[in-house]
Amino acid sequence: MRFIALLTFAAAFVVSYAGAPSNALALGAGDDAPAWTLKDIRTDAEVSLADFKGKYVLLDFWATWCGPCVNAMRNHLGPLHREIGDREDWQLISIGTNWRNDTAEKQLNFANQNGYNWTFVHDPDGSITSSYEVRGIPTIVFIDKEGVVKELGHGDGPVRSLRSAIEANEETPPSETTSSAVTTSTRRVDASEGNEAPDFTLPMVREEESVKLSDLRGKYVLLDFWATWCGPCRSVMAGALNPLFQEFGERDDWQLVSVGTNWRGDTAEKQLGVIDRERYNWLFLNDGSNEIAQTYQVTFIPTLVLIDPEGVIVEKSADTDRSHVALDALLKILAPERDFRVDPLIPRRDDLADVAIDYDLSDTELAIDANEEAVFAIRDFEGGRLIIETSGSLDTVLSLYDSNGRQVAENDDVARGDTNSRIAALGRAGEDYYFVVEGFDGEAGATSLHYEIEIRDDLDGLAKDDLSSGDTVSGSFTRGGEIVYRLTLEGSSNPLVFQTTGRTDTLVEIYSAEGRLLAEHDDVIPGENQISRIEINLGAGEYFVIVRGSGVAAGQFGLEVSEGDESSLPAPAAPDEDGQEF
Repeated sequence: MRFIALLTFAAAFVVSYAGAPSNALALGAGDDAPAWTLKDIRTDAEVSLADFKGKYVLLDFWATWCGPCVNAMRNHLGPLHREIGDREDWQLISIGTNWRNDTAEKQLNFANQNGYNWTFVHDPDGSITSSYEVRGIPTIVFIDKEGVVKELGHGDGPVRSLRSAIEANEETPPSETTSSAVTTSTRRVDASEGNEAPDFTLPMVREEESVKLSDLRGKYVLLDFWATWCGPCRSVMAGALNPLFQEFGERDDWQLVSVGTNWRGDTAEKQLGVIDRERYNWLFLNDGSNEIAQTYQVTFIPTLVLIDPEGVIVEKSADTDRSHVALDALLKILAPERDFRVDPLIPRRDDLADVAIDYDLSDTELAIDANEEAVFAIRDFEGGRLIIETSGSLDTVLSLYDSNGRQVAENDDVARGDTNSRIAALGRAGEDYYFVVEGFDGEAGATSLHYEIEIRDDLDGLAKDDLSSGDTVSGSFTRGGEIVYRLTLEGSSNPLVFQTTGRTDTLVEIYSAEGRLLAEHDDVIPGENQISRIEINLGAGEYFVIVRGSGVAAGQFGLEVSEGDESSLPAPAAPDEDGQEF
């Protein structure tokens, strides 16, 4: 069996960033909230945390480009402020980070466009973000009336704790109520590499027994902090941990331990449903109070921690750029003679053709139970962008697989209530695809499904210039604007390379003559003189190439279409006077 190790993965709804050294002692519940003074982005007046002594305070570290941050404002912070924003015993403050050159101007435009009228400040040099040891956004911090941190996290846990504290007029949020099965205290420890792993006792998910970490001394232990709603957590289990356990699980010199967190109300019952359905049979524990996750300074999930036989932390995968290191270190111990190749982790399913239902997904109602899934086949897809949405009374997780069982898209952020879940991916003509809907919440419910193919029929009229292989062009666009080029190929069978460089973030898209999207560079590159790049095989025919601004700023670009991988793109010309306006 070939083991697929992990190259990178992202948290379920967290944009990760190494904002502090790996040996930093993370801020935790019970600590005094670091003091700060920043400027209000609306009035330019100074705002200090000390101004709100005697009030509950909810801090929200965010950025405009961070999708999960936007979702947190839309789904949690905005409704909270509309409901109780006129109370005098609390304060909501969004602290804009400067990551990826996010500016106070961008953040002010975002807040105004969305009608958010609570306090917004900007951390221009990142010093306050660092003092709170924020490693991923959104990070939300609940501070009590005495200036003590009561809870911090990436989900709506601190929001729920604030509500509970206000309603009960007390300062101890529910998440800090310690289960009788948990014996570790909440004292501050340093759970980073080279230090002794904090001991704990947690209940097993399957059986009515508890496990103490120190009882596993003499073995290597791999801790995996996870939750059922976390798509990357589930991917790591399916693509990395399960193959690892299948190959080495019978050895007695190591132990795999998955610790289920209670973020977003995850329960042992929900975790057991996933474990049984996937037939995982290693050791699963439940951290019902989140105390152990806080003790290990887990700031996003999944987090992997490798502990040696003496109880010392060897590696901690607490940064997406280093996410594979704990697995690599363990593999070198378990099989030093073998050369395991580190590949990107792509979830696979080999049973989809057998369990799929051929279904018309055009606004079709179906019932799906919690912790169950329904699989639908989309046969002989016509090509282009495939968009799938659900709406209904049940929280759902969506996944899209190709005919080889490789996952090509996933919505791993659970849709709360009556909102939609949506996934979109490029599909090839003539291929079969499988659409999986998984019920998440505690009750059965109805879900409405539909899918559509996105085709642009305006490209011919918008085309500005003609292109062919070997051409280099330059241009400029307004904020959020796009430039369309017509590409004509007479018989090229070699890979074509499309790449841009410019003084603002750019996206590149390739469309067929019929307006179906064939390829795109969908990862915005920050900074100046960076390259967005696509490689694609195109036969003879007519195509359209679109260069689009990221929506943040106006700017200039250069575009080159070449065969092979050689680039001669020059640096972009200096922008004109309004080329960089915001």
